[in-house]
Amino acid sequence: VAESGQSDQVEHLVHPVRDVFVAIFFVSVGMLLDPGVVRAHLGTILAFTVLVMGGKTIAASMGAFLSGAGLRTSVQAGLSLAQIGEFSFLIATLGVAAGARNEIFTIAVAVSAITTLATPTLVKRAGGIAALVDRKLPHRLQTFAALYGSWIAAKVARLRGIIPAGS
Repeated sequence: VAESGQSDQVEHLVHPVRDVFVAIFFVSVGMLLDPGVVRAHLGTILAFTVLVMGGKTIAASMGAFLSGAGLRTSVQAGLSLAQIGEFSFLIATLGVAAGARNEIFTIAVAVSAITTLATPTLVKRAGGIAALVDRKLPHRLQTFAALYGSWIAAKVARLRGIIPAGS
């Protein structure tokens, strides 16, 4: 459809149907949440939320940094990717089908909802948070980050043929 030249018209026609299915999906997931279970496991939900958001932020930031992005850019990327999505529902459903307690699904959905709702705020404040991390980083790590970034940039430039290999 994208190659046909009619993609804009088709997208315009399909958009309302997509919106209906998105609404049905989220309403059906919301109906599966048990407020009693959420209340009973609020501590676990909050702990998993912090663990997921912290772990994903650190992992994505490290991946971006190791691939040559600067420290601030890496932290911003990590904060932008700190949520878990609908795939966690599928994993929780498989866990319940394999014999795990039913509360697992409710916990996964609650963590997903909290991280999804928190991500826009994190993205909005990512620049300030990245600047704070950069300022608070020990001097040796700041030096390492700068040297590593310039080393990666030089390697990339050599691979692209911008800088001759002998210089």
